[in-house]
Amino acid sequence: MKVQLRVSNSSNMSGAVWIGPDGTSSTYFDGISTFDLPIGLIGRYIQYRVFFESDTVSTPLLEELIINYEK
Repeated sequence: MKVQLRVSNSSNMSGAVWIGPDGTSSTYFDGISTFDLPIGLIGRYIQYRVFFESDTVSTPLLEELIINYEK
């Protein structure tokens, strides 16, 4: 399972780029660990997307995703 997110001050996410842990679009959070967002990420709205990867033995399941923030 891989996760990316984007942040914007606009609700339509205009111009917001999907990013991973290094702040670029070429990386992904692992979807398992707790992680801190890249420094400098500012915006009123946050959106995330999850990529599910499977093999013939198991199927990934997203049970919970928690976003903590400070104002």
